[in-house]
Amino acid sequence: MIDPAPPPPARSKRGRLELIGLRKSYDTHVAVDRLDLTIEAGEFFTILGPSGCGKTTTLMMLAGFTEPTSGSIRLDGVPITRQAPQERNIGVVFQSYALFPHMTVGGNLAFPLEMRDVPPADIARRVQAALDLVRLPVADRLPAQLSGGQQQRVAVARAVVFDPPVLLMDEPMGALDAKLRTHLQVELRRLQQRLGITVVHVTHDQDEAMAMSDRVVIMNDGKVEQIGRPKDLYERPASLFVARFLGENNLLEARATSEPNRIVTAGGLTLECPAHGFAPGSPLSATLRPERLSLRPGHPGGGLPGVLADSVYLGAKTIHTVDVPGLGALTVQVQNGTEDSPPPPGASVTVMYRPDDLRLFPAP
Repeated sequence: MIDPAPPPPARSKRGRLELIGLRKSYDTHVAVDRLDLTIEAGEFFTILGPSGCGKTTTLMMLAGFTEPTSGSIRLDGVPITRQAPQERNIGVVFQSYALFPHMTVGGNLAFPLEMRDVPPADIARRVQAALDLVRLPVADRLPAQLSGGQQQRVAVARAVVFDPPVLLMDEPMGALDAKLRTHLQVELRRLQQRLGITVVHVTHDQDEAMAMSDRVVIMNDGKVEQIGRPKDLYERPASLFVARFLGENNLLEARATSEPNRIVTAGGLTLECPAHGFAPGSPLSATLRPERLSLRPGHPGGGLPGVLADSVYLGAKTIHTVDVPGLGALTVQVQNGTEDSPPPPGASVTVMYRPDDLRLFPAP
């Protein structure tokens, strides 16, 4: 595991989480395997990974709904591993929102305050403040009378109305359409920064994680693959799994040569690459992101000559597939408006790439 960037400086005095050797197993299946994480106070921290990687199990252990097999959790230095969920004073937002259908919006927000014996006068004030915070003046409506986006705002307001140091969110926008999801990403990030609250966010949506987070941990098979800022993970993946999981990539099978800045593909094509320390003959996997490639008509020299197989127009971009001898099919993504009309399928083209954009990993 590589952490290419230190955590951001703390923005709050509350909400620092430490996960120390955290493990959860079910009989012979290990869902989370000796997880060590420190989440700084005031940080928006996302746990990202494919289904079954252990991200939701980790969140449920933080919330207190799942008991760890071993390891410990500390909140601001205080062990909370064996505390019941209601003792942890942590806000939780689920994908289903889990609102009480028989209570009004105001009743839903008042409930956690009533459970904490907050005086009625303070309850009314804090409920109104929470509704103002999420820009939702609908205290007298029932959840069924609200849109999905409004219900999500109510769930967030209820989770923060009692001023918790930490907010846990499990796929909070998974049930929303794409346009509304993008809008609420901005709103949630604004809200988190305004409150200075620590957020631990679980999602399988890469764009959501990249857009909202200070740092992201990518999990695979219950273990940490890499932790870092979104840009660092995308630009400098520490493993082939991270490179393939984040965004799109062309995967090339190759071997190292005696020259540290060259590799040879399985089809016998020699490529320039960043200097590496792999032993000559070592099997490698190389990746090239489609948006880092460009096309030139014909074979003017340099680059990777091939034949355009097809092009798919997607509004803001066009996806080209080019058959390159010695490599196979390469995907090239071009932003529309940045190139002349693309040549027709069957035309000779050259794929241009920069050697520094190749990422090299040991072959799996």
